[in-house]
Amino acid sequence: MTLLDVSTCLVGFWPAHELHARTRKWIERAANDSLGLCRVVHLGWLHHLSNPAVLGEDAMTRAEAWDFIAAVLTDARFAWVEENSGVNDWFASFAARPDLWTDDYLAAVALAGGHSLATLDTKVAARYPQLDVINPAG
Repeated sequence: MTLLDVSTCLVGFWPAHELHARTRKWIERAANDSLGLCRVVHLGWLHHLSNPAVLGEDAMTRAEAWDFIAAVLTDARFAWVEENSGVNDWFASFAARPDLWTDDYLAAVALAGGHSLATLDTKVAARYPQLDVINPAG
């Protein structure tokens, strides 16, 4: 399974973004139950979808954003990723880094679950060399 970060989710479903076409194509080629979402990504995606500072006129209401993601999760390619017992150990091992709490958490969830991580952030692979990082637009 590949855990998705917020940028992958947002860009994959927001046609106005310059990387949308490539990211969307990557999502559409995915097999069933191969794209994972966790709660922190869910929250970040909700925030971005309903934030006019991010999406401008494309911003949704909170209810629309919730319903939109709920509809995405009915797609057979998507699955919910829960934390397992190894997340805290990985997360703690990254705690000395400054200002990377969310990236550290996603890396910990992916590593503890044996997942890869899809992100458009080109710096993630260098920060977490033990993690299989995929750039959906690359």
